[in-house]
Amino acid sequence: MNRFKFWLSWLKVVGFGLIIFGFFMTFFNATSLFALFNQGIDPVFWGEGIATKSAIAFRTWVYGAWGATIAGWGISLIMLVYNALAKRERWSWYAISIGLLVWYLLDTGVSAYFNVSFNVIFNSLILVLTAIPLAATFKYVND
Repeated sequence: MNRFKFWLSWLKVVGFGLIIFGFFMTFFNATSLFALFNQGIDPVFWGEGIATKSAIAFRTWVYGAWGATIAGWGISLIMLVYNALAKRERWSWYAISIGLLVWYLLDTGVSAYFNVSFNVIFNSLILVLTAIPLAATFKYVND
């Protein structure tokens, strides 16, 4: 397998991971399966106390919508990688890269502002996992 195909495969894996996580977040965010995520964010807003039922209902809805957005982003990433990026179409590399950068700066900036370090770390992991193959494929689309 040549290097370009390797990096494309890496991006596809990231995309499928985003889809799986998005569905998981949408449908299981109010269960014990999502406890690690909730334990990393809830104390920032509710301290050590228990959130009210209405706050938990709001969190469940927000996480559901957020998960759906993540799943959609994963699908878009995979479609761009399978089609345009695989054909070395420069615009697709820039679409993925600029979209990733805008998402990271806005989402992580808001998370940092509210001291949600769990999300800052999570976002940074996604950024690194996506930026590595993007950096490696830059030369293939800019020949």
